[in-house]
Amino acid sequence: MDPRTILERLSSRAGLSPEERALLERLAALLPAPEVSLTADATVAESCMTPWAPSPPEPAAPEPEGPRYADQGLLGQGGMGQVRRVLDRTLDRTTAMKVLPADSPARRVDRFLAEARITARLQHPGIVPVHELGWLPDGRAYYTMREVRGRTLGQVIREHHREGGRSRWTLRRLVEALRRAADAVAYAHSEGVLHRDLKPANIMVGRYGEVQVVDWGLAQRMDEPAPAGQAVGTPAYMAPEQAMGHGARVGPSTDVYALGAVLFEILTGAAPFTGQDALEIRDRVMRGLREPWPEDTTTPSELQELCARAMRFEPAARYPDAAAFSEALDAWLEGARRREQALALVEASDQARVKAAEAQRRARALLDRAADMLRALPAHTPAEQKAEAWALEDAGMDAAQAADLLEQDAIRALRAALNLDQDLEEAHDRLADHYLQQHAEAEARRDPRAAAAHARLIQEHDRRGRHRAWLQGDGALTLLTDPPGARVDLYRYALQDRRLVPVFERTLGTTPLQAVALPMGSYLCVLKAEGFDDVRYPVRVDRQAHWHGRPPGTDRPLPIALPPAGALDPSFCYVPAGWFIEGGDPGTREPTPPRWLWAEAMLVQRFPVTNRQYIAFLDDLVARGEEEAALRWAPRERVDATTRRGGLIYGRRPDGGFRCVHDIDGDLWGDDWPVLMVDWYCAWAYARWWSAQVGAAWRPPRELEWEKATRGVDGRAFPWGDFPEPTWCRMNASDPVRRLPASVDRYPLDESPYGVRGMAGNASDWCVDRFISEGPTVAGQRFDHVPVSDADEGHRHQGEPAWRSARGGSWYYSMVRCRAVERGFRSPLERSSVSGIRLVSTDLPWLR
Repeated sequence: MDPRTILERLSSRAGLSPEERALLERLAALLPAPEVSLTADATVAESCMTPWAPSPPEPAAPEPEGPRYADQGLLGQGGMGQVRRVLDRTLDRTTAMKVLPADSPARRVDRFLAEARITARLQHPGIVPVHELGWLPDGRAYYTMREVRGRTLGQVIREHHREGGRSRWTLRRLVEALRRAADAVAYAHSEGVLHRDLKPANIMVGRYGEVQVVDWGLAQRMDEPAPAGQAVGTPAYMAPEQAMGHGARVGPSTDVYALGAVLFEILTGAAPFTGQDALEIRDRVMRGLREPWPEDTTTPSELQELCARAMRFEPAARYPDAAAFSEALDAWLEGARRREQALALVEASDQARVKAAEAQRRARALLDRAADMLRALPAHTPAEQKAEAWALEDAGMDAAQAADLLEQDAIRALRAALNLDQDLEEAHDRLADHYLQQHAEAEARRDPRAAAAHARLIQEHDRRGRHRAWLQGDGALTLLTDPPGARVDLYRYALQDRRLVPVFERTLGTTPLQAVALPMGSYLCVLKAEGFDDVRYPVRVDRQAHWHGRPPGTDRPLPIALPPAGALDPSFCYVPAGWFIEGGDPGTREPTPPRWLWAEAMLVQRFPVTNRQYIAFLDDLVARGEEEAALRWAPRERVDATTRRGGLIYGRRPDGGFRCVHDIDGDLWGDDWPVLMVDWYCAWAYARWWSAQVGAAWRPPRELEWEKATRGVDGRAFPWGDFPEPTWCRMNASDPVRRLPASVDRYPLDESPYGVRGMAGNASDWCVDRFISEGPTVAGQRFDHVPVSDADEGHRHQGEPAWRSARGGSWYYSMVRCRAVERGFRSPLERSSVSGIRLVSTDLPWLR
């Protein structure tokens, strides 16, 4: 039965809630309608009675007793005589007549009459009824019975295996036929009769689904045990006690053995015992040398166990009678029926998932197109001109909602399938896959509660352990250094008092390290080599991932360059080249998806530029006679950013130099505060001066450089981890007395994995980038370090200068603005009490 029909029938059942009925109707509608064919079914093309062996030329038709029967031809011939089709003129119906040969000995005649009488007393739909017993005029015994039109079970078993299980005779249908045959045999047992020759050839399946057990020629009454030494039956299907001629031991379990042998043939396509001749087969039966199960069998294990029990060597170990065997088959069939219904729900779920994916793709396309259209329109564009984009946006949201509903239907269908068959592997597999996807998404958005819940659901449904490695999460680390031979001390970032703290685990050995197995997690590798400064190299090993250190577009890891001893000034932090996560913080005001990017190696100033350092810059300008430049770059109050200068923040010394004084609010600026009230051009002016002092190129950072230096590589929300704690950085809730900047070294916990300080609070840092609301643009996964122009003052009044980015929290910001992915922007001419200067350099001597 096709899945759509199954679901339609399920939906019409009583006892379903309206929601359940609606779900089944929706799922049925997703499935294609069954194809209709008017071609004749080959499985019912034959019309015969019982299997018959080739016989000698047909003898003359017998003359029925009186004029009642008219012969219509031979149907078959066996060891007990012929079976002919005759017309019963009295009742005007066609029937079958079994006739004993004329020269039959008295013993065979008695056996024939006993067969007729035993069969006649068995009034069961699964046993061919006997109508009349009598003698023909020539002295031959006969009895009439209903003619069975159809095929033998042996024929349909061969069809099933010949067509690879694709015929109408499915495994479930074959087992159902055997169960009905077992019911007939169970009735016979209840009437005290044994069949003793059960085999596929003696079970008929009719055109209309009827199943009948035929050929009761060897039937025996249980109260009349067979003589000892008599072995009757078909060797390949007879029980050991029957083959040995132990008549006293022959009983209902003997027929059970034969039924089990028939089941074996249904499952394998071959009889359970084979040999060169009947004697060899009988010998193998008596020794219990049954054919083995095929190695590549897909037979349900429950049926194998059922068959094995029915064919146990000792009668007492088998099912006691055919009724018990039938009950066992019925239990499996009920499970198979429920499995078929459950599989229909699984197929409907698959269709719903396909349509959900289509709707999701359509939603993304519409929403992306709408976003592009709106992005191209200035904010002040009239609403009428935005209507087309809004319509696309609405259509995209409708498609997304449809996708969500289809996804829900798919999951509900899988759960409904498990209600029918709680061990259905197909449903469990799909649910495990679904929850794995949900688990990955929860981890990507840094939602540990959801991830833990989905991990438990994966464990519940991953019956075959396909996702065990995913849940285990082990990955690998490859690490090379230049020069090689550096010792690698591994620290694992562990959560302690809500901070990610590096805890020493072990020494991994010396570089190069190739695919060293590591549990998933965030780590800090400290590289140590004689004659070189120590290097902090954080890595993140994702689930089943390999941290390989290969730059984009290459297939070889980039060795980490080790700086010679003394090359790293304590005021600088070395950020080696490598991957890091940009974005992906759901706690920010404008969340963006995470993306892995590659940044080249750089040096970053450990602290922001302080007032003391900036005054040294201004004093040097004064000493060189550049008074006007010193006044231009000096911190000032903000009055009008484009036309007038505000008052100086610093005071002047008698020698013309600068010093910290009280501002207009009466607050004394500290020498170790970060320099504030400087514009973007001031940051560049200081960078040019500092580069000349040290003989290397320094500049304000790019946004993405700043983000890597702050977060490391694991996508943390703050330099110390993910927990927002006001006392760990300088922000608007850090001091209960007065909101003011602080000394740059006051908050030691505001430190990045590379050792950079003060990135979450105190002062934000000017960046070189022009601000783009959608975020920094990157071609591929790699961004270069070529600085943008510092736009000297000669050009700054030719038009409105582009907005510039500023990154980092400040003493005035709330906690959310102290998150590492938060982005700020302002005019490059603006002087702000929250923005200062921090420099980076990619001009590293050991990389030249």
